[in-house]
Amino acid sequence: MPPAIRRAALFASFFAATLVWAAQPPRHAAPAATPAPATAPAAPHDARPMVAIYEFRSGVSEIAARAATDMFVTALVQSGRFHVLERSRLNEGVVREKQLNASGATTGDIGSTQLHGVRYLFEGTVSEANASQDQHAGGVSIGGMEIANGRNRDAIAIDVRVLDASTGEIMDVITVHRTIDATQSSFSGLGNLISAAASMHGGAGLPIAPDVHVQDQHRESVDGAVRSAIEEAVAKLGERFAPQ
Repeated sequence: MPPAIRRAALFASFFAATLVWAAQPPRHAAPAATPAPATAPAAPHDARPMVAIYEFRSGVSEIAARAATDMFVTALVQSGRFHVLERSRLNEGVVREKQLNASGATTGDIGSTQLHGVRYLFEGTVSEANASQDQHAGGVSIGGMEIANGRNRDAIAIDVRVLDASTGEIMDVITVHRTIDATQSSFSGLGNLISAAASMHGGAGLPIAPDVHVQDQHRESVDGAVRSAIEEAVAKLGERFAPQ
């Protein structure tokens, strides 16, 4: 084959291959695989024990048993360490609502839903451990004027028993003490002192002697002392039976 024709054939072959390559669709790099979303960690199991209290008993006249029970329930809930179940007023709310549902008067299926069982039952007592365990009184009199003061200290105690609801066994007892201080002061007889002073200087005394009588009393709140003791008792219960 003459050289000119061979060169023409090679050029034609190259041109045809170029056209074939240009006609092919562009090839794109494969997209990177989208990483699978990380699996959210499972929520930790709520291991808080289910507890209930039926009623506190109170030996302190200023604190009713129901009030002490409400204080204890409030402290348990606010501690966040327990699942607190209603028991002391079950018939006043939960049972009545379930009965309404079971009769068809309300929507839903709560009438056939079982109540949760409890793991621990708490029994509490507010006792006046020592009335007037510490007393002090004193005073001074000058020319008929009297200044007196006194102090009295009472002591109360909170006892909480922990029962295993499945066996009735008393598992623990927690006792917390609180003191309640009361103070009293009085001032009187100023007119007597003025009249006596006038007589000492040769006077006949005052025909009308003015007088001042002041008395002040203060007693710490029994309610506050009981609430404080209950909160401490609940904190101890949390440490022993619902560790975080």
